[in-house]
Amino acid sequence: MDKEVERNLKLIKNKGALVNGLPTSESFNNTDDSLEQISDNIGQPQDRGNFTSIEAMIGVPDSTNSSLDDLLRTGQDSSAISANEDGSVEERLEQIQEAVNVGTGTALAANKSLVDALGTNGTTVTDSAVSVLGAIGANSADNSFGSASVVSNPDGSVLERLESLIQATLVRREGAYMLETWQAAIDEGIWTTATGGTGAVTRDVTEEPIQKVVLSGPANADTARLYTVKEWQFDPLAQLARTVKGLYVSWEAKFATVASIENTKFFMGLSSDGAASDRSSNNLTGFFLNSDVLNAIIDDAGSESTATVGGPTLTSWHKFEIRCGTACRTITSDRVELIIDNTLQAAWTTTNVPHMNAALLFYVEQEAAVNGGELHIAMPHIVYLMI
Repeated sequence: MDKEVERNLKLIKNKGALVNGLPTSESFNNTDDSLEQISDNIGQPQDRGNFTSIEAMIGVPDSTNSSLDDLLRTGQDSSAISANEDGSVEERLEQIQEAVNVGTGTALAANKSLVDALGTNGTTVTDSAVSVLGAIGANSADNSFGSASVVSNPDGSVLERLESLIQATLVRREGAYMLETWQAAIDEGIWTTATGGTGAVTRDVTEEPIQKVVLSGPANADTARLYTVKEWQFDPLAQLARTVKGLYVSWEAKFATVASIENTKFFMGLSSDGAASDRSSNNLTGFFLNSDVLNAIIDDAGSESTATVGGPTLTSWHKFEIRCGTACRTITSDRVELIIDNTLQAAWTTTNVPHMNAALLFYVEQEAAVNGGELHIAMPHIVYLMI
């Protein structure tokens, strides 16, 4: 070992020796021993002359919280610390916290904070290139990030394009085909429900594998309505001039407590106004009740024709069909056919045949003095016949 190093270590050992737990008479002094000098400089805060306090470098808000242990280990109150990107450790931590957690982003304007880019709860979003939401989510129509209000736009933001795809896939506007099995809840993208009183429109799995929807009313004059969001072009003349040559509609249905259903209102079939129509409305074709017996109806602007139906047992399942254009079994210009269980029940050609955009509608109303009538629906199916 180097002689000078060995001599210095021996000096430190001798001066640091203890006798009965106390220092010897020979101890470090400020003049001759550099280790003592260093101790004076970095020891107690009141003795520091040449070095900054560690606590001062880290940042202590006030004398009450001046303990380094409080600062580093316990729940020290740092609420008095001000954000400063060029300040102490605590001041820099406060700066990061304000930018990331509080989220104003003001102090990070050069690089923008996450909240500047993403927006705060839909209230500070700027629908432009400087905002991430301008590309991925903000709705250009109302500048709101709520996806429920996003407008379909095949040339818009990511959410607007997704909305366009969803609407086409779920046949909300552009689709040409629908087959509903109700494997899950009633999809509000495909169906609209409306009830009055204590009426109900409910998905029901008590007859699985048939999964159905039940329109019911447990109280007098209750109403229950189910209709498609999308409307289809019902145009029996189309087979002569258009790409769409015909329309085919089918569903399965049965009744419960038919005597309680208001015959003057009940309707199932195609209607130009799914939200408000009933049997008494104009511009529709389908089935209604007369003296609790099923009948067929067609109406064009108030001019209507009806036909009796060959007495199916209404409490059993039956298949119902509406055909127009080339979907008809007999292809004749401006023809509509109504069919139950593959048997033709009524057909109209030209007379009182509507040309309309139509929703598939099911409407049940209880009589004023009775209740408990039900309509059960399964497997509704709609498809255009193309050229």
